[in-house]
This record gives sequence, structure tokens and C-alpha cells, in this order.
Amino acid sequence: MMFKRQWRTFKLILTVIPLMLGHQLYAADQIILGIVLVDIMKEITLSIFWSGLITTFFGVGILIGSMLAAYVVRRKGLKFTISVGLLGFSLFTFLTGFSLCIWDLLFYRISMGIGEGIWNVAYYSVIGTFFAKKRGFANAIAGNMYLLGLLWAYPFSGIILVSSGSWRLPLHIFGLLGFFVLLLLLLTLRSDAWTTTPPQTEANSERLLFVLKNRNVNSGCLMGIFNALLFFSVAGFYPTYSMLMLGFDSFQSSVLMSVQSWLMFVTSPIILFLSDRYGRRLFLYFTSLLSAIAVYFMFNLPRGNFALAAMASLFYGVASAGGFPLLLAFVQDSVTGASIVPATSLFTVAFYIGTITAGPVTGYIISSLGWEHASLWLALCCFMWFLIAVLTKPTQTHQRLNHSETSA
Repeated sequence: MMFKRQWRTFKLILTVIPLMLGHQLYAADQIILGIVLVDIMKEITLSIFWSGLITTFFGVGILIGSMLAAYVVRRKGLKFTISVGLLGFSLFTFLTGFSLCIWDLLFYRISMGIGEGIWNVAYYSVIGTFFAKKRGFANAIAGNMYLLGLLWAYPFSGIILVSSGSWRLPLHIFGLLGFFVLLLLLLTLRSDAWTTTPPQTEANSERLLFVLKNRNVNSGCLMGIFNALLFFSVAGFYPTYSMLMLGFDSFQSSVLMSVQSWLMFVTSPIILFLSDRYGRRLFLYFTSLLSAIAVYFMFNLPRGNFALAAMASLFYGVASAGGFPLLLAFVQDSVTGASIVPATSLFTVAFYIGTITAGPVTGYIISSLGWEHASLWLALCCFMWFLIAVLTKPTQTHQRLNHSETSA
């Protein structure tokens, strides 16, 4: 009996490790174009506008892929879907290295985004289904793979770029790494590992219409939009704010952003672990309110005080650590069985709507009204997140867990 349990654990590890590696590449393929962008601008002669477009336009593809993912999972299963997603974003990252003009760059990036959208939904559906009792903690670890991917992708791609002198080689290497991880996935994932065919009694649960009627899912999607507006506005504009308004150099600015990332990386599993025990809603309240305070503090600092700016970044990193994995766990807790996949798909679409709109909306506020009003705008996003959280109901998962504990 003990041997069987150990064997199941070993097989689970063999399954999860390639998934985690794949999600790190998911993150790496998103940001790699930013690393080599200056060289691309020189060779292909791109303006700042077009350069910004090709680095962020993959979000359009992610929206498309996220909407397709639930359909593909229902038809072909999770193994096929997650493999197609990984193949898609790896292949088009590899092909981006052969780009000759702006139009093929845009095509490859959108296509890469479609693969990433399919991957993202399938990835979190696997995690949410496989680790239902510890879904929050599992989502936190799974989400941290994104941050971990960023942490090694930046220096690794930079080393390749500097040593080779070619902006194309990092793209080729990252694409090939994706093919290698895909091979691992195909070897370790069994087709029947995650069945997506629901029992007859749950036939209606897997339909998107059923999910759309769920108040908590809708609330989670709205909170996801506001969370994405906050996260990507800070990620996109705080380095500029720290240099222009606080007088820091690029190194000091990067240190502040690293502080935020590392604190999120460390704190997120703790928050999600506690939310598994005490419920998501309590932590949604605290995360949203503390994020509002933190973001207002961050954008209203005295010039030149690096220690205070570091404290503000530390506070923000801890306050906003739950974010995406906490909200996703809340949405997945609100449904059962086959509904996890369409609920995850819907939430991902909503989150990336917030992602795509964060840049232009916050950028417009900054250019029109100034940085102080931008801080008020982001604090308002957090407050709206809090208000929506207050209107939610206890999730089905935690109702069942609390009932079982009371019975025991």
C-alpha cells in the first residue's frame, strides 16, 4: 500500500515538473522581445509606436486562445490542449527569429499569444482539477512559475544576445526549449490522466452558459479585470515614474521592481495556503484594501528617498501577492467538475482584457492628469475590487470543507 502511494506521488511529480517548466517558458516567451527590441528596431527600422505594439500585441492572441481553449478541451481533452498550447507558443517564438518586417513580427506574436492563451487555460485547469483540496496553494506555486520564468529569462536571454550579437538566436533557443519541454510532457502525461468527460448529471455544467449564470464567477472575472489593471499599470509605468519623478537611475528602478517581484514570489504561496484553510473572501478583502493603500503610497513619494521607495515597493509586493492565483482559485472554487475549464477560460479572458487596457487607460490618465491622479485611479481599481468581493457568496468548495470539519 505504501509502495503504491509512493509510486503515485512519483508519477505526480513527473507530471507536474514539465508543466512548471512549460509555464516558465510561457513567461519567458512573453518578455523576450523586450530584451532584443533595440536590435530589432535597428535592423527592421521600427518606430517607438510599432516597437511597443509588437511587444504587447501578443495579448490579443491570448484573448483569442483563451476563448478557444474551453472548446478544445471539451473536444480533445487536457493533454491534447496543453500540448497544442505549448507547441503553438514555442513554434511561433522560434519563427519570430526569422522575421523580416513588421507584419510577420505581428503575425508571429499574435499566433504566439493564441498558443499561450490555450496553454494558460489548460495549465490552470489541470492544477485546479488535480489539487482541489489545496487549490489555492497549488495555484500560488503554479503562478510563481511565471515569476520564476521572468527571473531567469531576463539574464539568460541577455547573455545569449551579448555573446552572439544576434537578436534572432535567443528567440530560436527559447523556441527549441519549448520543443524539449513538449517532448517531456508527451512522455509523462497520460491521455486519461485528466478526463474531461463529465457524468451525465453534470452535462449542463460544462457549458459556458451555465458558468455565466454563476454570480461568483462573474464577480471573479470583474475582480480579475481590476487586478490586471493594477498589476500591469504598476509593472509598465512604475519604472518610468521612479526615474522621472523620483530621480532614480535605471539600476535603482530595476531594484525596486525586483523587490516587488521577489516579495510576491515569497508571499503568494503563504496567502494562498492560508486561504485554503480560512476561505478566499477574507483574503480578497485584505489584498484589495492593502493594495489600494500601497499603490497610493508608491506614487506619492518624496523625490530621491530610495529607502522609502524600497519600503513602498516591499509593502506593495506583500499586499498584492495574492492577485491572479487567489482570484482564479476563488473562481474555480465556485464551480464543480467539468465547469472548471470554461470558468478558467472565462476568467483568463477577463484578466487579459484588463491587461490589454491597462497601458492605454493608465497612460492616458498620466499624460492628461498627471501621476497623482494615476495613483488615485489605481487605488480606485483596488477599491472596486474590494466592493465586488464584498458582494460575493461563500464558495462551494469551502462550504463543503467547513461542513466536513464540523461533522468531524
